[in-house]
Amino acid sequence: MMNQPVIRAIQAHDREAVVHLLGESDPWKTLGYTKDDWNRIFCPTPQGRDCYVALLDGQVAGVAIVKQKFLLGDYLELLGVAEWARQKGIGGQLLQHIEELVFKRTKNLFACVSDFNESARAFYKKHGYLEIGPMPNFLIPGSAELLLRWPHAELPDSRQRRIAPPQDRRTGTPEGIGSLDLFTRLPDTIDPLI
Repeated sequence: MMNQPVIRAIQAHDREAVVHLLGESDPWKTLGYTKDDWNRIFCPTPQGRDCYVALLDGQVAGVAIVKQKFLLGDYLELLGVAEWARQKGIGGQLLQHIEELVFKRTKNLFACVSDFNESARAFYKKHGYLEIGPMPNFLIPGSAELLLRWPHAELPDSRQRRIAPPQDRRTGTPEGIGSLDLFTRLPDTIDPLI
């Protein structure tokens, strides 16, 4: 039987293992991130963010970074699991840990996933996340980042109908969501990790 992972705040001595974990795995390699990029990001650990690692048998098996106060909630900037630790439930346990912390202070948790990352899309869907809309050519040409949302507490149906934005007749999605013009109107809410 596998030991349960221990999830705790990231510490300075975790940096090398986290950099290795992210530098050796997709989607990060496909997106063009290198170990040098990760070294720069994690030396020192990202300030103003909640950073956690999942340890399995004493080894860093996963990492998560949360930025507070993103739109009307928090933003899961990064969730990564080491290749050797995948398919063991570690990602789900790390995500659950993050959700428990986030939903004590806000009702929404956002994340992004690359459109080509089918396993991550399935993972988030399994955990109740909704795909809100694409950001085409956001990180690499020809690919989109998909904004995801996990609503902790939905509004009552009557209120949702009253505040629902007008629909775009071409796409059937709420106006502005397809192109995410919300990001152009609220530039101060976007503080990318890199």
